[in-house]
Amino acid sequence: MTEPIETVVSGFPALYAQGENGRRQRPIIFQHGLWGTDVQLAPYLRFFSSAGFDCYAACRRGRRGIPPERASGVSFADYVEDALSVLDAIHPAPIVIGWSLGGLVAQKIAEAGRCCAAVLVAPVAPGGIHVAPRLGACPTYLRHSLDIVLARPFELSKRNATNLLMNRVAASERQRLFESLVADSGRVARDFTLAGVTVDELKVGCPVLCVVGSEDNATPARSVRKVASKYNAELHEYAGRGHWLHEEPGFEEIAAGAMNWLEQHVLRPSTANAPLS
Repeated sequence: MTEPIETVVSGFPALYAQGENGRRQRPIIFQHGLWGTDVQLAPYLRFFSSAGFDCYAACRRGRRGIPPERASGVSFADYVEDALSVLDAIHPAPIVIGWSLGGLVAQKIAEAGRCCAAVLVAPVAPGGIHVAPRLGACPTYLRHSLDIVLARPFELSKRNATNLLMNRVAASERQRLFESLVADSGRVARDFTLAGVTVDELKVGCPVLCVVGSEDNATPARSVRKVASKYNAELHEYAGRGHWLHEEPGFEEIAAGAMNWLEQHVLRPSTANAPLS
């Protein structure tokens, strides 16, 4: 299994894992979530690079030494711009896998016609999809409601991070994951919670897969079901799983489900194992 290495893509710190055993024709580019960085996606890079994909995960502005500090004033449109800049440097139409807020970034990438497939893992819903939050999310929303309204940078306490993101992660792993979280932009949170980020599903011409856990407090399963319906996408829903799917016990089963979907709906038998062009 390839261990991801540190690199820089389009000026952003990133992780890269080279595909093993007959490299695939297209790379996979991963999109991280709110309060996240590329580093959190290392389990995905290990898994999919072992299946032959060159895998990349780049951070966005406002973290890992890239200004502005604490992502102050950054908008959701800025994050999409950063993601497209990374695609420009790697491949014009890769497979994109987005987790959480990265799932909404992936939807905008798909709308722009910039990917051959989009896998939305516990994705934030676009504008027009309204679902009441799960009880486990309420303390976080109440605690940071003013930060969101005033567009101030904010970060999660360990209690709120556990309730919102890590409720199904092994207790022994929570401190490590909590330490990987960073402050993020209240303006971005306001963009998708209050203003709503619109996505025209008629412009999404690539295959889409949605993945969610039934106990996800950050992006409730009933919300992700509506996202799947919007794009006429296949839905993989996993009982008893939460939001941080790639660090929960049994992660490989979920990743294998996405891999099987790619094999069936995206990768052509004649080109799936072709050399990189």
